[in-house]
Amino acid sequence: MNDFDELTEFVEWEGDVEWIELPADAAKLAALNVPAAWHAALTQSPDVESCVLELWSGLAAVMPRTRAAFSKKAVALALLRTNKTPLSLVYVFDTGTILTARRGYPPVDALPDIARKFPVDLSPLYALHDGLTHFASGDAGPMPSDEWETLQDPESGEETLVKILMDGSEMLGFSISEPQCPAYFVQPEDDSVEQIDDVWALLDEILAAPIENF
Repeated sequence: MNDFDELTEFVEWEGDVEWIELPADAAKLAALNVPAAWHAALTQSPDVESCVLELWSGLAAVMPRTRAAFSKKAVALALLRTNKTPLSLVYVFDTGTILTARRGYPPVDALPDIARKFPVDLSPLYALHDGLTHFASGDAGPMPSDEWETLQDPESGEETLVKILMDGSEMLGFSISEPQCPAYFVQPEDDSVEQIDDVWALLDEILAAPIENF
């Protein structure tokens, strides 16, 4: 697939949009500063499905649905370069009527210090993508760690919830005002606040479910 026009319109504001379709040879990627976590998969895999499976191999145990859905349903995989974001990895899916995509950002070496309080270690995911969101909306997935938002109690000013994921009005975050920092999934439209025991399962559901339905 060589025509990314349907997607380019969403990032034109970032300036100088350039797509590099994958897999690609090592020489082509040499000057792009491709992260080590991506390099082998992007240069040695024979096709998109194999490429995604290799990229996500380290998360197979905790996010199996996402790995399977992305690998089976992606019709293209590409690096995206813009003035605002020097490099990101885009998974492209065909819904049958339009293209849609998820945008993964380069991995981060270390999560913010606040993550040490969380009851789950998110570093395996952030070692692949420091944020993985819907291409057009910029939500519906884990946010880049520098965009995590700490909410405060409006009366006391106490820090309450570290928001790591937005999906429309819904959010996933960790309650740092409680001793064990439990995770909560908040759905304002349903006036629902649910404590989440298995954060990985919820992340897997949020990322995989829309893709599985294509």
